[in-house]
Formats: sequence, C-alpha cells, structure tokens
Amino acid sequence: MSEKPIIMVKGLSKSYNLNNERIPALRNVSLEVKQGEFIAIAGPSGSGKSTLLHLLGGIDTPDTGQILVNLKDLTVMSEKNRAIYRRFDVGFIFQSFSLIPVLSAFENVEYSLLLKKLKEGEREVMVREALKSVGLEGLESRRPNQMSGGQQQRVAVARAMVGNPAFILADEPTANLDTRTGIDLIDLMKRVNERQGVTFIFSTHDPKIISRAGRVYYLEDGSLKDKTV
Repeated sequence: MSEKPIIMVKGLSKSYNLNNERIPALRNVSLEVKQGEFIAIAGPSGSGKSTLLHLLGGIDTPDTGQILVNLKDLTVMSEKNRAIYRRFDVGFIFQSFSLIPVLSAFENVEYSLLLKKLKEGEREVMVREALKSVGLEGLESRRPNQMSGGQQQRVAVARAMVGNPAFILADEPTANLDTRTGIDLIDLMKRVNERQGVTFIFSTHDPKIISRAGRVYYLEDGSLKDKTV
C-alpha cells in the first residue's frame, strides 16, 4: 500500500435547505485515504456518511472545504469535468444494486466501458475478467431477475471495478442482504482489495464491515469524532 494519499479532504462542510432552514450534513471534516486502503465511514443514520461519499464521488459539491483526488481539486471543477471524473476515476456500489433490469450481467458491467468508448474486444476481456474475479464466471448471460441478491451485488462490484478506477465508493452495500450473504460479499471485496490493490471506501453501520476495515472514521451529527488505525 502506498504511503502517499490519493484523497485529501480538508475542512469539508455541507448543508441542505429544509423548510427554509439550513440543516448541516457535514461540519469541518478532514481525512486522508491512501492507495489500497479498505476504509469504513461509520456512524448512525443521518450522521453524514452518504453525504460524504456523494461529495467524494463528485455527485454533489461542498459549501466549504477542499477535496483533492490525485491532486485534482474537485471543488473547482466544472460540471463537465466532474462528469468525466465520475466516469473514469470512481466506481460506485449502491445498497439497491442499481442494475439495469433488461441487461444481462455481462451487459450491466460492460455499460460503463461503453461510456468510455473502448473497443469491443477490449471490453469483452475486461468484463469477463471482472465477473470471474467476483465468482460469476458462467453467469454472464443472466439478467438481474434471474440472480439472487448476493449475485446482483457481485455484478455491482464487478461493474464498479471493471474500469480500474482510482477508488470504489460503497454506500451501505450489505443493507439489502441477509447476514450470510453480506459476510460473503464483504469477504469478496476484501480479497479484491488485498489481491488487486483496489481502494474501497464504505459508508456503513454494519459491524461486519467495520471489523474488517483497516481504518474507521466515525461521524456523528456531521462531525468526525474519532478514527482507528
């Protein structure tokens, strides 16, 4: 694992309007992530975990503070450049799987590569390798409704990692899975992290993820309370 941070967050704050009132979601949050880390952003519902992931992923913008990813400053990017950043630098895993129902597992994983305009032969090699790495070799042609919840989330992991992003953001990835399937998925992502050096950042209150994380940041009411190494 590299000692050089790939993500540096400095003094990040974000509020939202609710009934004509500004509600703080994050308050002066600072943290760093190194290449190859397996990090959990932990805290209760409403603590700001998902907001932080949305800001790291370029889905939203902060009110104040700075986000540097490989020395690129997200907070001064145009919307066009943030879209390019999301396409090439970030992999996303959502608790609802977010697969396209009419597409097969292969096509769901391939979709992000189509946006990058890669050649067909190159796409096929990358997709098959990604599906194989998450244990879905032989299931490429199945659609989401022909797969279990755990298999669907494995497709989502393959989709997130197929384009070799700088890091993967996983927002409560085990929330819709039973305990055994959730443990299997976490162990899978940990193996991907260790074998391929893929950086994972989770928002979670799942103790199974927290116990496997190399580092944990704790959020409470939008503020960073503590971290373990």
